Amino acid sequence: MNLKFQCGFVILLCCWVVSCRQKNPPLDKNCSPKASERLFSLLRNKEYFLLEKEANQFRGCIGPGQQLYFQSHLDNAFNRNQKALEDCQELLRNYSSSLPDSLKADLCLLQGDSYFKEFQYAKAAAQDSLLLANYSRSLDIDQLKDIKNEQLIRNGLRNAPPQQTMIRSESTIAYTKNQIGILDIPVEINSVASHAIFDTRANISCISETYAKRFGMKKLDVSYEEGSGITGIRFQTGLAVADSVKLGNVLVRHAVFQVMPDSVLYIAPIGFSMNIIVGFPIIEQLREVQIFKDGRLFVPVQPSGGNLHNLALDGLNPVISLKHDDEMQSYYFDLGASTSIL
Repeated sequence: MNLKFQCGFVILLCCWVVSCRQKNPPLDKNCSPKASERLFSLLRNKEYFLLEKEANQFRGCIGPGQQLYFQSHLDNAFNRNQKALEDCQELLRNYSSSLPDSLKADLCLLQGDSYFKEFQYAKAAAQDSLLLANYSRSLDIDQLKDIKNEQLIRNGLRNAPPQQTMIRSESTIAYTKNQIGILDIPVEINSVASHAIFDTRANISCISETYAKRFGMKKLDVSYEEGSGITGIRFQTGLAVADSVKLGNVLVRHAVFQVMPDSVLYIAPIGFSMNIIVGFPIIEQLREVQIFKDGRLFVPVQPSGGNLHNLALDGLNPVISLKHDDEMQSYYFDLGASTSIL
């Protein structure tokens, strides 16, 4: 997966990592404790690029079970979802007796995420059920609350058709900067023209209740609690599916949106409403996006070739690896932020 800087930059998106919760848990006998702890530490600290590098360096110091465990997380992190699922199934088939419940819980989370990224919502929901039924003691109160909330989402989507994206031809989309300084692009939802915020760190695309009704979106029978990270305000939200979303010549079918109260998406001090936010699940399927300073967003039919490998995800948040003072460091990549923050 690449991230190229030209007069603009290219985004090739991938998937997320679930961190290990237990310090250096047993899996293989006769492993180097130092090598094992180092790799588990990198996983806990979400150092995905270093984990990939050092897992190869320590290949002779750890057993096949741990190699496969770290590989499952790396495959998931770099958007190799089918391979991640195969890794997890092999681990559970061949090493189940050596896996503590904390690692089995991690593998449930990993499989659920990979299924969700493949838009296999029912299978993702089944992993949540398995996790809560068998491994709830390995989770703390906050994790249990998050998983139960996530289960509501996935169960609500279990009968929804999978999202599909058709890139008919290359697209040059004009963008502007809105009142809060972030990218705003033209879109069509269910054949109705509008505009939307283009946000790489939106874990799910969002829409206000008013606009969901305006576009005739199919609201699902699900309600769950969300919170504003900035204000801490808690509110009830739901889900809806758009039959079609067009971005230039790109057609997205069956796109899922979180339907939020109008008041939550309204910024009162400046009188600005974030009525539509195009988030990760749609952006990821574009495969490559080039964003130029002159107000152009370009989506090619086929991704560009290249050797760059500096993009992963923490949860559903893109993380890029950049060089700073001769050292590679990881940074969140957020098109929904108007400034950089350290």
